Amino acid sequence: MSSIDILNRTVNKSWRLWSEDQSDIAPIFEWIISSNGGTAIHDNVLLLGFKEEELEPTLVAKICRSQKYSWTLDSEYHRLVELLKCMGDEAIERLPKPIALENKENNHIFITNYLKGTNIKDLYNSNLNGNILKLKQFMVDAAKSLRFLNKMTATTINSGEWRGRRENEAGGGRKV
Repeated sequence: MSSIDILNRTVNKSWRLWSEDQSDIAPIFEWIISSNGGTAIHDNVLLLGFKEEELEPTLVAKICRSQKYSWTLDSEYHRLVELLKCMGDEAIERLPKPIALENKENNHIFITNYLKGTNIKDLYNSNLNGNILKLKQFMVDAAKSLRFLNKMTATTINSGEWRGRRENEAGGGRKV
């Protein structure tokens, strides 16, 4: 069985659990491999799942290139689930929602929903180009967000700790 067959079977099996569309039958997905050129053996293959005739993907799937590194998908899945539990509603539209983690016939597959983002180059060209103050503020905000997310994922925390840490961070944590 191919990885695409496993992807389609996984989507069909779990469709009603995660989809906002309440139909009983999952739509047919077309899968496109996203490639950024050369890849290393420890990298994952990234696929974008498109519903029929839609221009924006609905799903993202990662497939291990090598069984030796399959633990990375397990780790990513469990850390994402943990972070989503801690963040609650604040995770919506900020972090992908884990759909499935499959290990079928030594094919390790992790599926999430697709979150639309902004290409930083386009953002720069349209909003920040030439405006040093806006660019500086953008860079500071991005650095703070990344530092905060890194700090939150560095150690295991309980759900109740999230809001307190976020308030402390927002109220005068270290400057970037």
